Amino acid sequence: MAKRILALAIALAMAAGLAVVLTGCGNGNDNGQTTAQTSPQAPPTANDATPQAGLTLGDTITFDGLEIRFGDEFGWTTVGNQFNEHFGEDVFTLPIYITNISGDTNNLSLNDVTLFGPDGNRLPNLAPIMNDIWTRSMRDGATLEATMSFLYAGDGQYVVEFYDWWNRVEVLFNLER
Repeated sequence: MAKRILALAIALAMAAGLAVVLTGCGNGNDNGQTTAQTSPQAPPTANDATPQAGLTLGDTITFDGLEIRFGDEFGWTTVGNQFNEHFGEDVFTLPIYITNISGDTNNLSLNDVTLFGPDGNRLPNLAPIMNDIWTRSMRDGATLEATMSFLYAGDGQYVVEFYDWWNRVEVLFNLER
């Protein structure tokens, strides 16, 4: 009995597969004529996003339905969480002003922001340990004033990169202690 049920199940699966193949292989043209098929456009890749150049502190950028502006007043503190690997290290802070212009509830994601130090290496995102609140959701038209904290990696040029698959915006600034 079990063999008959198994054989019936296999036969039904094969019939269903054959039906899908026979009905899904056409080109959508019902009159029997063939048409040239074009391949769909490939999705954007990381290399397709070209950064906007020349942006610095005080400039307003538009990214993912948000207007973002950094203030130019640096603050200083240290990582105070004794359980964090960066405990006691110097941190500089910048005010950040974000306005939601997307037409819907929106937020700036931690995954969309990367900071690079003067040596070109990526710096850790300190938002979770420094209680930065710039990642919270905002209704359309709302403005958020917050602080963004960065691990100090020496004097020189820093780059804040806002990036998703379609857009890359970089804000460059020099910091001398």
